[in-house]
Amino acid sequence: MFRHHPMDHTDILGDTVEKIAREKAGIIKEGCPTVLAPNQSEEATEVIRKKCALVGSELTVCTMDDIHIRSMTPTVNHVDYGKLRLMIPLAGPHQIENAVTSVNVARVLRTRGLTISDESIAAGIAQARIAARFEIISHDPLVVVDGAHNPDGIDALCRSIDALLDGRSVVGIIGMLRDKAYEQALSQIVPRFSRVFTVTPDNPRALSARDLAECAKQFAGEGVTVKPMENHKKAAERALEMIDEASALVVCGSLYLASEMRPILMDLLGE
Repeated sequence: MFRHHPMDHTDILGDTVEKIAREKAGIIKEGCPTVLAPNQSEEATEVIRKKCALVGSELTVCTMDDIHIRSMTPTVNHVDYGKLRLMIPLAGPHQIENAVTSVNVARVLRTRGLTISDESIAAGIAQARIAARFEIISHDPLVVVDGAHNPDGIDALCRSIDALLDGRSVVGIIGMLRDKAYEQALSQIVPRFSRVFTVTPDNPRALSARDLAECAKQFAGEGVTVKPMENHKKAAERALEMIDEASALVVCGSLYLASEMRPILMDLLGE
């Protein structure tokens, strides 16, 4: 299965979509089929097509053409993929794309001799769990933890906020690493927040809460306060004081931050 995440790890993989796709396409092997997730860029798709043709890998490019969304909530997506009815216990439109990719992977494996029924595929997807991917750790108040840290992941988070938290006032706690494309990520996510607290993840590569706040301020809406916090617990306490049944808290920016904040929030919430 191949999902190309553009413009991440640019210091190692390259500074263009084509260069990064070419590096990541190194996993494509002769005689081994390749499944490409939906909605990939034309540049990345062309690189992967050429690599598959070069090494003799059969390529399946997934599309969303046969998807019908029956319902979408902060905890589950109910969709029909052709005649296959799926319950996806993961939030966000991007998880539908991931499910489509998984279905196609299973069907390709079926052509290779494995016995995998559509019923088994649906049952497997229904049991999927991913920590720190729009993970709701509390419903009342609504608290979401997401480890998104690159533009592609932040875009998925933004789509989830737009689709699932529409109408709610959203408070954000953000912490990022300085070697990530943090300015682009902030330009995507900060406009969706009514109040922002920045923190410093516990990592040598962390961007300081103060520097992150200074950068975030340029993307904040009118009247939106961006405040650096000296530690995670104080940030969580302040943020929880500000939300009610008409609002939500979203923690994002780093998988390190997600792992650090999750137990703090659960302790404060009594979960």
